Amino acid sequence: EGEHTLAVNGVSGSMVIRSIRVYAAEEAPTYEEVVAEYEANGYKSASADSVIKIQAEYPSATSDSSIYALNDRTSAINEPQDATIVYLNSIGGSKWQSYGQWIEWQIEVPESGLYEIATRFKQDTMAGMYVTRKLLIDGELPFKEAGEITFNYGSNWQSQAIGSVVEKTTKNWLGKEKIEKEIVPYQFYLEEGVHTIRVEVVLGDMADILR
Repeated sequence: EGEHTLAVNGVSGSMVIRSIRVYAAEEAPTYEEVVAEYEANGYKSASADSVIKIQAEYPSATSDSSIYALNDRTSAINEPQDATIVYLNSIGGSKWQSYGQWIEWQIEVPESGLYEIATRFKQDTMAGMYVTRKLLIDGELPFKEAGEITFNYGSNWQSQAIGSVVEKTTKNWLGKEKIEKEIVPYQFYLEEGVHTIRVEVVLGDMADILR
């Protein structure tokens, strides 16, 4: 409440501002709240036949013209792959690392229901750390946790469902306890038809440190 001053400083290039709008920020629900809504609405998992596979090198849109399809021959199961021909079979890498950059894909959902999203990725630049991305479906954040999805470091390609990391205690053959981490996949309700999935670079936990 009270008077505030909003300043916009010119750094480079020319532009025109038509209007400025100040409005209350919307708080996304938590995944727990979304799951309760799924149950209240009686949503069920889609059938096992309703599998959608996206070749990431064919996005429907990107935030920057510098984000384009790349070739990666470090794995024999990258698609497409050939012993002699160089195919474009991936996207992102160093071209997709600045805050706010995004890649978008359109998918055709054959059946309304709950879906899980699994990714195949390689994050071999932030040694010993993770990078963070935000997932938007049809331009909206489905729940709060989807705003900070982490991808851990690894020198090779990894397969990982988008979900929450939980810790569980197991025992080895000597009876010694150890803590292991596993991912419990999130579920997303999608109506039959065309949907847009956007993955955007965000700072995640690094935001507080940088701030």
